[in-house]
Amino acid sequence: MIRVGRAIPKLLSNAEIDRIRHEFMMYAVETIDQSWYIKNKYHDSDGVGSPHRVPIKIDMIRAVQKSKLVYNQEQLSLKSLADRKKEQSEKHEHTNEEMKKLIDRENQLLSKQKGLHDKKKKTQLLVGEGRQRLDNALKKSGYYIDAQTANVLIGAGDEQVKLISDELFKITDELLKIQSKRKNVFSQIQNKKQKMTTTANDQF
Repeated sequence: MIRVGRAIPKLLSNAEIDRIRHEFMMYAVETIDQSWYIKNKYHDSDGVGSPHRVPIKIDMIRAVQKSKLVYNQEQLSLKSLADRKKEQSEKHEHTNEEMKKLIDRENQLLSKQKGLHDKKKKTQLLVGEGRQRLDNALKKSGYYIDAQTANVLIGAGDEQVKLISDELFKITDELLKIQSKRKNVFSQIQNKKQKMTTTANDQF
């Protein structure tokens, strides 16, 4: 019919000829055996494309179910591990921030104490110089008793400054120990975090 329609002018339009051709091709696909026009057909070695040839047994169904169960359990384990890792990471970050703040505060105290030490040293020098000048001046004026009293007062002040300075040195030493301890704890946290990350990577 297609050949006749093309051979006889104006018998059929091009659209009608194309429609007839398409209908014939659909009919041929549905009714004609594929072996007439497909010489070599690919067959997958795993049976893909031929599900009707795979025997289905109860053991296979159970194996699939077990595989699915194992997969789900692995996914839950991975999710639980990821959640724990995230929680621990957040705790470590919070601890790290607190540790940094403490160390900064300790550094501020140490700097302040160093300034106090310098100030005390200067005060001691001034007290010593004042005592010497007062002693010399009173001796020349004949007020030796007053000079002795002044020396006693200045000496007491000088001794008090020395005691305070010694106490501040002790506090400084204690703060240095605290700072060292904080740094050690911080280092342990970092090592533990690194170890946790390595373990998680090994599990993945």
